[in-house]
Amino acid sequence: MVLILPEVQGRGYCPQGAATAGLHASLQHAILSGCNEDLAHINIRVLGPYVVIEGLVNDHSNIRRIRDIAEAIAGKGRVRLGLFCL
Repeated sequence: MVLILPEVQGRGYCPQGAATAGLHASLQHAILSGCNEDLAHINIRVLGPYVVIEGLVNDHSNIRRIRDIAEAIAGKGRVRLGLFCL
């Protein structure tokens, strides 16, 4: 477990609780509407200041689109992807 002290958390850091749930829900809905991808095969997690999106997508172009959508919501440099095309 890594403890990130409040004074070193970057701008846009989302603490645990309602803000994290809101970020997660925003990402789910934006990805669902923005790239026509079935979210049954995609896992979205908020880990500290980062958003981790993992899973399988149907179209290779959706990987870039998902990154763009997530960075627009969570912030540039705060998104980590582990997506693969079927």
